[in-house]
Amino acid sequence: MPDSNKNQALANIKERFALEVSDDYIKKALGKRWRDNKSTLKKQYFKKDISLEEKLRNVPPRMLRYQWEDAVRFWNSKKGEDRERVGTSSRQKQKITHTAGSRSFSPAAPPVFNGEGYHIWVVNMKTYLQVFDLWEVVNSDAKSAHLRANRTVAQIRQHTDERTKRHKAMSYIQNCVSDVIFTRIMDCETPKQA
Repeated sequence: MPDSNKNQALANIKERFALEVSDDYIKKALGKRWRDNKSTLKKQYFKKDISLEEKLRNVPPRMLRYQWEDAVRFWNSKKGEDRERVGTSSRQKQKITHTAGSRSFSPAAPPVFNGEGYHIWVVNMKTYLQVFDLWEVVNSDAKSAHLRANRTVAQIRQHTDERTKRHKAMSYIQNCVSDVIFTRIMDCETPKQA
């Protein structure tokens, strides 16, 4: 699809919707939908066993004739057939079906501790904090050292990271207990105390 068409489609979307995502994300999503649409059209309307003229006349509803003719001529060309052959071959060689797509891993929230089953909750909580690389912060009771006057950028960054991890761990713990338990730990200053 030419850039002018992509830009026009992007302008149409921005005109109708208030989206809080980047233009690149919208273009990428449009490209995916366009490829999916072409694939569906090819499966439904492009019959290999009929003549080129018949293929050209078999225009799908809601598609402009010139767009269909361009697509059919490409699919019928040597380059189109080669691309189809490569795609088919690649799919056959694929050993693992990708089902997660581009979604990131998000662990399930641990159960809320309400005063019962502590031994189970603590194991769940340890695993949960390990996923976020926060267990060491809970396991050590040390507060981060004060920064010296002549500190380096790396020291400032490390100090900030340690403080942030401590606050995150504290937040996770506080959000995984009932209100009754929260009132008992709300004055704790470190995740280990909590």
